[in-house]
Amino acid sequence: MKLNKDRIVITLLLVVFADAISFAMIMPILPFLVLKSGGGPRTGGELISVHALGTLIAAPLLGRLSDRYGRYRVLLWTNAGAFLAHAFLGFSTNVLALFMARAVAGLMAGNISVVLATIADRTPKSSRAGNMGLVMTAWAVGVVLGPGLGLLGIHLFPDSAGMVVGLQAAIFSLICIVLVFYSLSNLTWRSTASLSSAPGFFSAARGKGWLLLQSLLVSVCQSALVSMLAFWVHDTFGWGGKEVSLLMIWVAVIIAAVQALCVAPLSRVLGNFGAIIAGTAAAALCSAAMTLLLGSSAALIALAPLIVCGLTVAMTLLNTIMSNLSAADEQGASLGVLSSSSGLGRVIGPTCGGLMLHGYGARGLLLFSILLCSIVCWWSVLKARNHTDREPLNAVLAPNHSSSGS
Repeated sequence: MKLNKDRIVITLLLVVFADAISFAMIMPILPFLVLKSGGGPRTGGELISVHALGTLIAAPLLGRLSDRYGRYRVLLWTNAGAFLAHAFLGFSTNVLALFMARAVAGLMAGNISVVLATIADRTPKSSRAGNMGLVMTAWAVGVVLGPGLGLLGIHLFPDSAGMVVGLQAAIFSLICIVLVFYSLSNLTWRSTASLSSAPGFFSAARGKGWLLLQSLLVSVCQSALVSMLAFWVHDTFGWGGKEVSLLMIWVAVIIAAVQALCVAPLSRVLGNFGAIIAGTAAAALCSAAMTLLLGSSAALIALAPLIVCGLTVAMTLLNTIMSNLSAADEQGASLGVLSSSSGLGRVIGPTCGGLMLHGYGARGLLLFSILLCSIVCWWSVLKARNHTDREPLNAVLAPNHSSSGS
């Protein structure tokens, strides 16, 4: 029986949505669990980094396994692993247990490469940027709802906040298991190659090192800012978990709107590289404005979503470019390698963010963001001039030479 393509894509978006809810429930309370245990920004950054380290390790392997054994099996077992990790987090009583739970959850989160590969399997290149944007939209909407549901649990059981949030996250991982089991069981992508001859790290990355480095820089910048946000606003404005959750909800709302409404049009008008340039330039400019308005909570509320949005748009288009440059039988491996690069950025970013915030304050953190965004923006301009995606971008960069064609 042939499955309807839309049904599969919608199911995958629901899986991403539920997974994002479970992730977002935990993030706002995590810094305060660290503070309660006697840790500080450095420990908090390391705890966030260990989750990303798990993704870095697992993403290319899971993508490669899905190329060989099928997307369905890998998605099912990784969501089962996430369920166990979140449940364990709920019963963790010390920092070591928190690290163990987040490490396993990070390994399971490497399945995002499998989701993206499945989307790429079923989407023509002409509409791939839009569907990749829908994945980020589903994630952002889940991030909007996650903190709110987490806050509800904290409000009802204030003395057992960690346990309640961990168990809530486990429930949403269970929902992912059910969705995959009942809706994707007939999704039987299977390579005819043996596992040993399936695309590996080096073959999937061949000729794409520049793309991996751009992904790394964007991820370092984004994770450094996001991971230090709670510590920043706690020190500057005295905000707690409730205020941080509301701020993250606001940021996620803007991300969802931009991903759903702007990514595909930007890609069509500017090209994939042009959209990356626009996103990173916007992030750099908003970071610069924020350095002048550090004491203003209103400026933070207005500018923080724009900074994160610009970086998220860039990451979406980097995934699209990687998918377009990869053969059909190496989508999982290629997107896994890119996810691994992004994961490495999430390992480095929180640690760098903690060091910058501790040593130079919020202004130093923002200057770090400006530097990384400027590098990616400049690099994308150089790559676009010699890439097949250059035509729409050149219409913007050199309009006097492009207007005579039509």
